[in-house]
Amino acid sequence: MASTNIEPVETDRSAVHAALSQNGFAYVESFSDMDDCQDYLTTYLGLGQTMEQPGGHHAYEVRARPDGDAQSSSRSTNELNPHVEGVNYPDLPRYVALLCVRQARSDGGTTMLSNVEERLRNLDADLRRDLTTPRDFGLPPNADERTIAPIVEFDDDGGVRHFRYSENQLLYGDTHAVLHGSASPPILAKPWLRAFCREVRKWHETSHIQIRMHDRSLLIFDNRLLHSRTRFTDRARVLIRFWIR
Repeated sequence: MASTNIEPVETDRSAVHAALSQNGFAYVESFSDMDDCQDYLTTYLGLGQTMEQPGGHHAYEVRARPDGDAQSSSRSTNELNPHVEGVNYPDLPRYVALLCVRQARSDGGTTMLSNVEERLRNLDADLRRDLTTPRDFGLPPNADERTIAPIVEFDDDGGVRHFRYSENQLLYGDTHAVLHGSASPPILAKPWLRAFCREVRKWHETSHIQIRMHDRSLLIFDNRLLHSRTRFTDRARVLIRFWIR
């Protein structure tokens, strides 16, 4: 069952790190340093360095744009399907941070997070083999080489090091697949991968927590968590996204 009782934490370093360690995410309300968020994440919290995102930005503006209207994409008001960030980049972000500048005044725009590590640790042998076999995730922006990597990487203790998952990418071959209207793409994935994506969606839908961010709030989460977003209608909604490694 989805949980919505999310307690915000204080902005001090110890509180944020404790929340990340215990829950995989930290939610801070009434965040005062709107203009210094990048320095707060990298220097004060010491989470790492920000990464370049599409368009060459380290601080990426998440807002609806006309070219995204038919997509399940951060450029749209549509729902976002379960995913982690940066799947077609060679190095996945370790953390994702979302700074809410203006939340939608309409319903929707709720972020959902889920931890599916325990499910991944208990895969049957055949599916584990398929998911740990390197595959082509495509060409990152401004890159000369395609990203070849497995969907799941385990560490020596059997824990999940990386979960390179995007429902859009794995089913349709594009993280920003057109999923609405007459231009909907064909499903490209093999039957076993389609079945896995259905199972992951079921895991996510039955175990996620919901966070509807307020204006001037900050959500930081481990990029091994799946996240998605509900549909909204207010096109003035704006978040700033950081990838941290």
